[in-house]
Amino acid sequence: MSATQPQISLLDELDARQNDVLRQIDELSAQVESVLNQWLTTREAEAA
Repeated sequence: MSATQPQISLLDELDARQNDVLRQIDELSAQVESVLNQWLTTREAEAA
């Protein structure tokens, strides 16, 4: 079973990395939404 242990370890590492990347994507998405909301608010205020 020692041959499958490195595979399991690799899968666990890949899963952890994927989770980290997905978390970073969520954070980036939230930042983009915030910037867009600020821009829209500023644009609407300037148009008024």
